[in-house]
Amino acid sequence: MTAEQMAPVSPAQTARWLTTVYLALAHRSSEEVGDDYERAIRDRVMERTGSLVSTDFVDTLIREVSSDLANGEGTRVLGEAVRELGVRFEPDLLRQFLHDLVALALHDDWYHHEEGRFVSAVARRWDLHPADGERVRLWSVMDSHLSDGEWTALHDLAIVYIALAHQSDDDLDHNELDAIGRKVAEWLPAAIPDDVGAIVEEALRSYAEDRERSIMRDAVVRLKASVPVNQRAAILADLEYIARADDVVLVEEKAIIAELARAWDVELAG
Repeated sequence: MTAEQMAPVSPAQTARWLTTVYLALAHRSSEEVGDDYERAIRDRVMERTGSLVSTDFVDTLIREVSSDLANGEGTRVLGEAVRELGVRFEPDLLRQFLHDLVALALHDDWYHHEEGRFVSAVARRWDLHPADGERVRLWSVMDSHLSDGEWTALHDLAIVYIALAHQSDDDLDHNELDAIGRKVAEWLPAAIPDDVGAIVEEALRSYAEDRERSIMRDAVVRLKASVPVNQRAAILADLEYIARADDVVLVEEKAIIAELARAWDVELAG
């Protein structure tokens, strides 16, 4: 145990660090944080500090930290909060903080790309490696590590994107390919363009060689097994984006998206 870990940490200081991390997550998906979300943050902070700080104190922290995040101090205060929490608390408690981040990200029933990246980045800073089946698991599409000859969940994702664009009209134009590349890249923010291009090319080659079209069915099954239901909704939103890439959303494309929603137990809006 380091000297920093041995030094006592006041509930007030812990509350400030947690408030900073929790609010920074919210700012990844929205410039404005609503009252309901602020109440959720306050409840989490008070729970983690054993209610040794008052609601008024946490509300004041939320206002102060929100100001810091908005006026250019965000990078500094967030970096300090993540670093101090990481060195002063044991992994089991850090894992609980990550659970809080996932719960807050799902507060609006939607898990945004930016939120997933943020949670993944914090987990790496704290050197946490989630166990199989754990709710905070940063699913394989986002945590894939590329290696030669390895088929990843990102390849499955690319297969689904390609199949939507191709099966609807037996055509795959450059606009659709560009859209597929952009959406794959969003799930692997640390990758260089060549990595993303390699994934799409490998998926295209495998798709073209699959005369029985079983590769699409297999990809759908594997993604359902590895992707939490809230995250599947984000994939369906990507598919709608790709469908609009050629400026026309075909009836066949809508049918494919609806079929995938049923297969993945996702209820489509509207």
